[in-house]
Amino acid sequence: MSDLPEGWERVRFGDLNSYSSGTVDPSNTPGEEFELYSVPIFPTGEPEFQLGSEIGSTKQSVEPADVLVCKINPRINRVWQVKPKGPKRQIASSEWIVIRSPEMDPRFLRYYFMSPAFREFICQDVTGVGGSLTRAQPKRVATHGVPIAPRPEQGRIADKLDAVLARVDACRARLDRADEIIQRFRQSVLSTATSGNQNAESSASEADSVGWELHTLADLCERGRVITYGVIKLGPEAPSGIPCLRTSNVRWLRFELDGLKKISPSLSLEYSRTILQGGEVLVNVRGTLGGVAVSTPTMMGWNVSREVAVVPVDTLKVNPSYLAYWIGSSRSQQWLGAVKKGVAYIGINIEDLRSLPVMLPTLQEQSRIVALVQTLNLFADVLEARLQSARLTIDALTPALLAKAFRGELVPQDPNDEPAAELLERIRASKTPKKSVPRQKRRSARNTKREAMLTRTPTHRKDPAVRDQPYLKEIVLELGGLTDAAVLFNAAALPIVDFYKQLADEFRAGHLREAGEGQIEAAKR
Repeated sequence: MSDLPEGWERVRFGDLNSYSSGTVDPSNTPGEEFELYSVPIFPTGEPEFQLGSEIGSTKQSVEPADVLVCKINPRINRVWQVKPKGPKRQIASSEWIVIRSPEMDPRFLRYYFMSPAFREFICQDVTGVGGSLTRAQPKRVATHGVPIAPRPEQGRIADKLDAVLARVDACRARLDRADEIIQRFRQSVLSTATSGNQNAESSASEADSVGWELHTLADLCERGRVITYGVIKLGPEAPSGIPCLRTSNVRWLRFELDGLKKISPSLSLEYSRTILQGGEVLVNVRGTLGGVAVSTPTMMGWNVSREVAVVPVDTLKVNPSYLAYWIGSSRSQQWLGAVKKGVAYIGINIEDLRSLPVMLPTLQEQSRIVALVQTLNLFADVLEARLQSARLTIDALTPALLAKAFRGELVPQDPNDEPAAELLERIRASKTPKKSVPRQKRRSARNTKREAMLTRTPTHRKDPAVRDQPYLKEIVLELGGLTDAAVLFNAAALPIVDFYKQLADEFRAGHLREAGEGQIEAAKR
């Protein structure tokens, strides 16, 4: 029994797709501007417009309503639809699998290729070294069965998904704005708490700053210790070694310990001045700036890299948490931003960090400020947890809606719709090759010989008929200059043994070459 709704059919992807690979070398027309569908530009939702001289490789020719499925990790989840035709030629990266089926609603196809079922299939059989070098194989994808609804139902499903997923995207955008509001709230809390104009118990703002004193960061260090940075070259990973904090671990008022590096104990001892005792304020001074946090007692004996400065706090003068709040406030971040140096690799000199101005109230006042900030941050933590829960719910909606759509459960079926079987029959008929009418003009002896070879049946075709000729190269050129072995085999009409002999001969002779991803290209000579 079929698992499809009544009137639906399942067809192989390859039988549905009428796209014939056509390549474009933009460098041949350097002054022409192209409408380019590249994988990196996908998140913007708009193609990029580039001159042929700016495009460094051969592309695929595409048309409006073509559906593009990314075949390279980690972007396999990207599915695009080519926009209506404008004044520019439309081209796409070879990292897209192009689907063209004029009888189908392209939105229906685009949504199906975004669905969990198709995503799971395409990720099952990738090839390559790993990570971003793995790719889905078009020949494998061509075998996948695609559920096809009657044509009117395709439109209803696509319309419904357009409307519902637009609301999902709107909810996601509102959650993103809420997250920005929470981050601004946290920063506002710090700015207010360290401004000298408000604390946990006072109400008279003019009196609040009484007793505050101005210091430099260097004034607040423990006796015998100075502000400095850590290990210059971390060396290879030492699984049983000393944890070493980097900029990726020191974030704004918190630590992220995923990917924590461990170094050899002997190397850590060479930088004993930055071995942590717990309670130091750590500040990012290279690369990703803005990170500041207080080392915990569990970090005793750890070390830091050269990108992180250690501020050994004199706890008789300053509460370490208050100092971290001061450094993390917008006022201090702006001051540090004004003294940073570099272009490609931005950093803050240790001497500049040591001269950072710090307004310091009494220790008692510092404790009240820390308690206030911690209370308000706990409130923000609760809001962020709820926000994360809502985001997980929203993120689950899209795959759930797509799965429901392709089970036939999203919109009602109409018994008056033409069954998908009749639609597929028209697709098959449109793909049946038409008989060519012989041209009524004199042909050259070479063309006559080639036509005779092409019309000979496979059972009579023998290797000697094409040996030492660029036979397959001429076919590849007719197919646009680039194709895969399966398409070339079908077009060549050679017995399989003769085909592979001829292919090997033409590779050796330099008529053909590999173009990557299982593609064969005609050599330009």
